[in-house]
Amino acid sequence: MKQQIYHSIEIGLHSKCNLHCPLCTRSKKFFLDNKDHRKFNNELDFEDLKNAILTIKPQELKLVGAICEPTMYYKFIELLEFCKEQNISIWLSTNGSYGSEKFWERVTQAIPKNSVLNFDIDHTQKQLYRKSNTEKIIRNIKIVQKGINPEDSIRIEALRIEFNWNKDDEKNLEELTKDLGIGLYKIPCYDYNPNEFKEDISFWDHPKKLYYQKINKLKILNTKEINCEALT
Repeated sequence: MKQQIYHSIEIGLHSKCNLHCPLCTRSKKFFLDNKDHRKFNNELDFEDLKNAILTIKPQELKLVGAICEPTMYYKFIELLEFCKEQNISIWLSTNGSYGSEKFWERVTQAIPKNSVLNFDIDHTQKQLYRKSNTEKIIRNIKIVQKGINPEDSIRIEALRIEFNWNKDDEKNLEELTKDLGIGLYKIPCYDYNPNEFKEDISFWDHPKKLYYQKINKLKILNTKEINCEALT
């Protein structure tokens, strides 16, 4: 039987994070009320992870951190190096606020060809809710820019989840990305149920919420791409 070839798979490495985002699964009642929630902090064993990747043999590995910051994985650099050896590109979404300058220099050396690095920048001036460090994010972007080989076709982008509260910063973000010479990847606020969360998150409402609720109900059945909520 011929093995199914997958273009892209998404893997949740763990569920640890250095930020606290109101809409994250980690802020939902079922997570916070679970007495055994600490078990979600378990990390995937690196050897098991490598074996799984070798079995599936994807062309791209997505590390988007549904409930985690991927760069906090205990073998993150080694994972990048492994994927580089296997000619597997990486799609990384990171809050960019974790890791030292040395860490990001190592990321630069280990990242495979044809990879994408998305650095989340919710606001260039104020960090009201996530408490990420914009200056540190910009510093880390510049480290990666300086260290990557232009011939490796590695794309760097600023990622912005669009909410009502950061609409005032749209022009600033566009100017920042232009100054940095990187792309801009904007996505809408995803659908959510306010009753599932412990705190008031009404300020996250998106003007197109009803439209995206309809979009989320569509099911794409014919695909070779595996995406998930990345629960481990």
